[in-house]
Amino acid sequence: MKKISTLLISSLVCITGMTTSCSEDYPGPDPVDVTANYSNKHLSHSNLILNYSGEELLGKSIDFSTVKGESANITLYDILPGEEVVSLRNISLTGTSNEYTFSGDAVGTNTNIQFHYDGKVEKGHLIFNLTDIQTAGSPQWSNNYLFSEITKVSNENMGAETPVTGAGFVDTKMAAGSDSDYNVFLRSTLAYFLPQFLHSVTLKADGNIQAEYSTGPIMIDGKVPDMEAEGAMMNIVQFIFSKLLGGGVTNDDVTVVIKDRTYYTSPTNLVYWYPKDGQIRIKLNLPAIITVAMKGQGKVIDENLLASLTDIILKMDPIALKGILIKINGTLQNDIIKFITNLDDVTFKTFFEWITVGIPMNIEKADGHTHLYLDKVTMQPILDMIPSLVSIIINMLPESTDDFSKMMLETLLNQFAGDWGNSEKFNIGLDLVPNK
Repeated sequence: MKKISTLLISSLVCITGMTTSCSEDYPGPDPVDVTANYSNKHLSHSNLILNYSGEELLGKSIDFSTVKGESANITLYDILPGEEVVSLRNISLTGTSNEYTFSGDAVGTNTNIQFHYDGKVEKGHLIFNLTDIQTAGSPQWSNNYLFSEITKVSNENMGAETPVTGAGFVDTKMAAGSDSDYNVFLRSTLAYFLPQFLHSVTLKADGNIQAEYSTGPIMIDGKVPDMEAEGAMMNIVQFIFSKLLGGGVTNDDVTVVIKDRTYYTSPTNLVYWYPKDGQIRIKLNLPAIITVAMKGQGKVIDENLLASLTDIILKMDPIALKGILIKINGTLQNDIIKFITNLDDVTFKTFFEWITVGIPMNIEKADGHTHLYLDKVTMQPILDMIPSLVSIIINMLPESTDDFSKMMLETLLNQFAGDWGNSEKFNIGLDLVPNK
């Protein structure tokens, strides 16, 4: 009888042990407790802290799984630029009673981006750090860039010196048989207006793009125009014909409109770059950009909408994206988002590809300059929209605008619409020089 009692007690002890973590000797917590999807898409109940080059990156998710607590599989979703999914397999784990830690180095399969990772996981919480990130093109392109100054050459056709360099890179050719030449006009226009918005652009080695930007008002002919004043539009039209079409803008003109401006440095983890097929892609972190914009306006962020936006981008669903953007803009009331959501389906699909894959831009070095620009193929959907924008722009003019100025501006815009859309070549972008 005593032997039967001893056997029964021993059996109960074993059964009890099998219902606890003592059933198997793991080096840390029970794998079931840490195997999960971790996300910071919803800030109110986030279980993920994700740091990208030391800065927190929001709106993302990571899968973590382990079977025996000795190694793990980790999957990153749309975290590294150009890498929709990064799978890290058989990562060695070091366990304590409450957590597992890990670290290692890896390379992205799509863009060859290199990075170091480390972190720790415990029940209900994951910390993941990405450091020493280097895009494949960083040795060649990573730099802090300023805009090129205006340089001019004598132009016999125009009887004056006209710009060959400036803040904007321009290389266009109109359709065969056309006698129009917009290189001078576009170079002058970009040289005058771009520095009013941007002071510098930095392509960082980790794929981030940062810019020094200004939110100050646009200046024309050295001053902020009073659009309600009589003759204001006539003065603008005269400036277009005398300074822009004729290539008369000088470095002194640019200095006047930027000397008193305040420039701010944009946050990281909003815009990225990565090399792809001989170009670089500019990828927007749209959920983060919208979050920053809404915070800047003091508006409440709907976490469910932002989380849905992230998922839709990852799932490549353009129709769903349009619907979500319309809902978000009900709160944000942003003119740019409104314009995007009003695009026809064909044009919107092009925009959607830019958001999900990145805007394809050409990049080249020439005579100490770096040209970062869009070509005709990429620009075509935008050029095709110009005719439909002419009436919108004219209707936005102040009521005080005289009929002659309206007619001149409308004629000019219609000519642009016809010539640019049918051009043989239309390369336009930034003319940059390394900040030494």
